[in-house]
Amino acid sequence: MRISQFMVLGISAIILLFLNSCFKRSLSDDKDLQFGRSYLGEKLMSHFPLNDVNDTYSMLVDTVSFHTNTINMGLALFNSDADERIKKALNDYKSKKLYSDNDSCIVVLNDFLYEKDLLNILGVIYPNPNEYDPNLDYNKVYKSKIFKSCKDKYEVVPNFWNAFYAKGINTRSHLDRNFKFIIIDSQFSDTATWSPKLDPSKSYMPDPVRHGYSRGIAFNERERIIIYWVILW
Repeated sequence: MRISQFMVLGISAIILLFLNSCFKRSLSDDKDLQFGRSYLGEKLMSHFPLNDVNDTYSMLVDTVSFHTNTINMGLALFNSDADERIKKALNDYKSKKLYSDNDSCIVVLNDFLYEKDLLNILGVIYPNPNEYDPNLDYNKVYKSKIFKSCKDKYEVVPNFWNAFYAKGINTRSHLDRNFKFIIIDSQFSDTATWSPKLDPSKSYMPDPVRHGYSRGIAFNERERIIIYWVILW
């Protein structure tokens, strides 16, 4: 399945999923990935690979800045390519701490929406109650939880609940518990955002991560999946 047309980023929720069968192709030729690089900038996207891939990959662009004031871009690689890339990531970022989903310093993007906020957002996305997805328990999408026991800097990771490889997984990030996170870089602010598409006055995230950006890598060695991401909120 391939969706080739972009809507204007920041206007409404956009979820783009690209599945490519097992033949060699260059990520540098992927127009949608290049569009993301030009939109978000090379600094935020510099950890995304550009070289050839030999197996299935998917690309997710989820921009819901009009609703929850967030921008999320991810590239997931599977199977044999993932094996080598996981090894490379562990070597390239060996000085970085590995986090798990339940680490006390991990914060999940948009994990702090109150029920009234969620209903307001869904009311915009689904103005007709009959259009709600009956298979999704909206009250469980966001769990409104932060660990007060964190003794270090909080780090923010994406909420993967709308990715096809995360469906039905009951963790905060909605990734399998065998995933590990490498936070490459992150910055937070009470009042500033890192994109003109985001509204500094609106945030569904708590202090001290009210606004910010985070970029990193999530990987699962057992399932042979590696995900490169960048998020802004």
